[in-house]
Amino acid sequence: MVKVESTEAHLENGARPYPTYIDDPEDEPNGKKRKLQLKYISNKSRRQVTFSKRRIGLMKKCYELSVMTGVNMLLLVASTDSKLVYTFSTPKLRRFIEENEGKSLVRNCLKKEDS
Repeated sequence: MVKVESTEAHLENGARPYPTYIDDPEDEPNGKKRKLQLKYISNKSRRQVTFSKRRIGLMKKCYELSVMTGVNMLLLVASTDSKLVYTFSTPKLRRFIEENEGKSLVRNCLKKEDS
């Protein structure tokens, strides 16, 4: 069973769909960001935190791109650990994630990958 969660509720009343993060220069040596090596995170807790933060960042970028350029966006992020699908969409594409036909399409696509 795949549960579909939407961030659209956060966009109502002008609210931002993401928290704001400020980098603390004291966290990094010499106040510089360090480059991360891309590899699988074996620690489950750390992996979940990274997934959550990056998912929020990705949704933020989609929101900004849709506002700045006026494009229609539909983003589906499927978590393999929790079997959840997180979504972001502009109003014109919202029906793909709210209507039963769209939800069943996403479920069928995910079932095919698991097989």
